[in-house]
Amino acid sequence: MSRRDHNDQANYSYGASKRGREDDNERDVKRRRGDNGDPFRGCRGIFAWEDEPDPTWKAAVESHGGGVPKFATKGECEEFVQKHCAPGSNPDFRNLQHIFTMLVTWTQIAKILIPAMEKVDKDYPFKAPADLGVRNDNRFHDTDVEKGIKWRMDLPFHRETNRESTMHTLKYLFFHMRCGILVMIRNGRVVLFAPFANKDYENNWSEYLKFDSGDGTFEAYYGEKRNHYRRENIIRDVRKWWANGNIICNEHCKDSRRHEETQYWGDQFLSQLRDMLDDACKNRNIPDCEFFINKRDYPHLKSNLSEPYGFLFDRDDKDPSQDLPLEQFKYNSWKKEPEFHHMVHPVPYLDAQITAWNLRDKKIAGHPMTFLRKDKFKGRGEFTAGKEHYIPMYEQSKFKYILYVEGHCAANRYAFLMRLGSVILKVSSKCVADEMWYTPLLVPMEDHVPIQEDLSDLAEKIAWCRAHDAE
Repeated sequence: MSRRDHNDQANYSYGASKRGREDDNERDVKRRRGDNGDPFRGCRGIFAWEDEPDPTWKAAVESHGGGVPKFATKGECEEFVQKHCAPGSNPDFRNLQHIFTMLVTWTQIAKILIPAMEKVDKDYPFKAPADLGVRNDNRFHDTDVEKGIKWRMDLPFHRETNRESTMHTLKYLFFHMRCGILVMIRNGRVVLFAPFANKDYENNWSEYLKFDSGDGTFEAYYGEKRNHYRRENIIRDVRKWWANGNIICNEHCKDSRRHEETQYWGDQFLSQLRDMLDDACKNRNIPDCEFFINKRDYPHLKSNLSEPYGFLFDRDDKDPSQDLPLEQFKYNSWKKEPEFHHMVHPVPYLDAQITAWNLRDKKIAGHPMTFLRKDKFKGRGEFTAGKEHYIPMYEQSKFKYILYVEGHCAANRYAFLMRLGSVILKVSSKCVADEMWYTPLLVPMEDHVPIQEDLSDLAEKIAWCRAHDAE
């Protein structure tokens, strides 16, 4: 949700708290926190920086310039994390050690997030946006980016937003999609930044999942997979698995020696997102608004209000007639890819090596869940993978040309590549979810060099770049 009628105070009902399968009662929560009823004790980073409820954390943040902590070296960052994050960032789950409190149960949503929303509504009443005109330096005005946003904002469920719709969306994301971030902006400041991930999430597609193994069983599948890769710490209960596009996520994040998970999917890049929002508020005229951030690579919802994960039910999302209503998971399908494009004569233009084989399980429409079998790539020489081939993002800036090939969807890393100053050789997309929000702003042969989706013109384009170096 990104806007609402400022006269809808009558609709500011936060609803009954759905507790799901939680068995924590209020007394247990207070006992574990020792909070004497303060719902925000032990939380950090979710409010405006000046409203930070934890004095220790507030002092730590202010000692690094205020706002999101920034560091000149990796060592400084590690020292800060060990000192200030190791004690725990979640009042009920001390094993979580983040910059920002991530809420992981519906009990926490009910006891922390909903009171936080009420506090923001009380301390910073929503104001209707004023017509501030268009800034001279607004490069998005009247572009495809702005037109796309206007089109989405004019969808029926965006035109009628209120606190009730916020709660519906929150429940949809928490119970149905597993994670998200609620952001509230008031008076030109980020006053609420609340990441959440349902640690007790259960999908509703496990019974439809088939395994690409000799006998089609879970045990046989992972027995075969161990012949190719390391033993994985797989979540045994298939109902606990979740999907990010065509990637099936099913590994524990916890150290095998720990009882609880030490991470939850979606807890990365939070600092960058918060810093970006703070910077936008500082340098732009941002009206009062609230919205959810999708931390996945894929959409949470189709524009026609149908399910986004069709591949799990062998539906093709390119075909609108195969869309299904919200009570089922649906989303994407891929075209078949040729497996032996590597069996061509090498071209002396590209210095590329495999850093690791992708272990993650994959599911496409019409096929069982499978994994990449390395023996299918035997042919002209052997492909070896090793961490010694890996080059961190910040070191890639030393290369004049960088080849961008997406994975199962448009990759978030493209934004980082644009900051490196290298020439980006951008391979055309073959995916359904093929755009980031800024994609309409990209100009071929100006900010990137386009490459055919099968890389057939890669050598030609590299030769052109070398011949036109000044351009």
